[in-house]
Amino acid sequence: MNGKPCPSFKIVILDEADSMTSAAQVIDSVIDFSEGDLKKAITLLQSAHRLKGDEGVSVNDIADISGNLGYEGYTTGQVINQLHDEIVFHDSLNDKQKSAICERIAALFFIINRILFILPYLLFGF
Repeated sequence: MNGKPCPSFKIVILDEADSMTSAAQVIDSVIDFSEGDLKKAITLLQSAHRLKGDEGVSVNDIADISGNLGYEGYTTGQVINQLHDEIVFHDSLNDKQKSAICERIAALFFIINRILFILPYLLFGF
């Protein structure tokens, strides 16, 4: 308007839930249930989309899904470290088996991190 370029993002202020659109209410509930954690929010949105597809997601859907996912706040790294420790100290596996399992886990960890890195770009066009 004043000759300055417009930013490529929008700022949406979510206030007064009664006057918000249903989409804004869903976004607000995702923010609440994910507690501002982007990974949790993405997981919640993916789960909701898988459940509802093109039908659309409601605030009740988000509440139901967030209760069923049982968010504990574990990072991917924490889960991988726990798996690693369980495998390395498992008595019934020989060293070759442990090595093969850990190699596959490392490959999956790499893929997961790549997906988490590019997902915001795919979802939001950053």
